[in-house]
Amino acid sequence: MAVRELIGVVMVLVAAAPAAAAELCAGTGGEPPQITELADPRFTFPTGITTAPDGAIWVASTLADQLVRVEPVSRRSSAVRLPLRSHPVGLAADAEGRIWFAASGVGLLGRLTPGAARAAEFPPASLLQKPVSLPFVSAVALDRRGGNAWFTVGPEAVVASVPIASEHLRRGAVGREVTFGPRRSRPQALAVDADGAVWVAGLADDALTRIGPDGGIRRVGLPAGSRPRGVAVAPDGDVWVTLFGSHRLLRVERASGETQSWAMPSGARSNPWAIAVDAAGGVWTSEFTANTVTCFDPRRARFATWSVPTRGAGVRALAVDAVGRAWFVGSHSGRLGLVAPPLPRDRMGAR
Repeated sequence: MAVRELIGVVMVLVAAAPAAAAELCAGTGGEPPQITELADPRFTFPTGITTAPDGAIWVASTLADQLVRVEPVSRRSSAVRLPLRSHPVGLAADAEGRIWFAASGVGLLGRLTPGAARAAEFPPASLLQKPVSLPFVSAVALDRRGGNAWFTVGPEAVVASVPIASEHLRRGAVGREVTFGPRRSRPQALAVDADGAVWVAGLADDALTRIGPDGGIRRVGLPAGSRPRGVAVAPDGDVWVTLFGSHRLLRVERASGETQSWAMPSGARSNPWAIAVDAAGGVWTSEFTANTVTCFDPRRARFATWSVPTRGAGVRALAVDAVGRAWFVGSHSGRLGLVAPPLPRDRMGAR
């Protein structure tokens, strides 16, 4: 594709972003959105995905110890190899396009600057205190207002933060750790709201915890067996959570703190896992067992659902780009896919 044509395609898509995002979730206007899996690249048990400021999609190819960059229009890809057994999981991109990743295999938080020879590494204090038992670092969230990168230090009820501007340390640890509970919580996901508060989904203790900028801790108790997996903050400040165990989608209202939940479309076969909220407020989730990607429109209290083409794909991660397209990776299928309005087939490079 010529450079001028490529730029034209991107400009058209970006200009239509707010409308496209709303239409995908509401199922109105234009041609119906389609779910597609790309033929290439292929990944080895991918468990993380994020979108960068330049529009690129980054995927954590976990068991290959790689971070893979995919261009959304041309579908060209390039891989960055990490040290052996890094096992990257959760991903987040900062305003400068650097990719933060949870190196679950070695208990570190990493930061990759595109073009750099190697990633910067930030060990939590727990790693230095208990080097025999590695902290399982699995999730990352960025607090752009406060200038910190937050990450889980499980399975205990502990999260940690590192200043986004930190330099690589060869010895010692930078940042701080926060204990938010008395027992093992198995924190699964993090999200930071506009006030700088960190929300933590605790799988083992059926709780959602808010850690305020002042250090205050508030727990939102959930029914037994809820097993929250994913958490995301909407543009209006509401917090959304996937309840893996009870097959429901939960909202915590910013203004009142009240909660409301909805049954997932696939019922007892749902087991919702990944979650992301688009610019129009549409709440995207993956139904892990039902093998679907869904979008919930809060204004209409209605779900739209797409079946993933590959059976048993195991979608553990998804992200929404600036255009409103929902990207996902199947841990079991090793494939990258998206839900978007149809494009000409020669631009898709898909199966």
